[in-house]
Amino acid sequence: MRADPDTTTGGAQDRAARVPQRALGLRRLGWFLLLWSLSVASLTAIAWPLRWLLRSV
Repeated sequence: MRADPDTTTGGAQDRAARVPQRALGLRRLGWFLLLWSLSVASLTAIAWPLRWLLRSV
């Protein structure tokens, strides 16, 4: 039975060294897009009821 490379000494460091820099940039872009879309959704969820309330006044 082979040992899992991540559980051996230095396995995680070796895997991190093999990740290309381009993948890290895409991961950062993905986090940015996720946070941006969540902020747009939350602002929309707040704006629609306020708009409805202001129309009825």
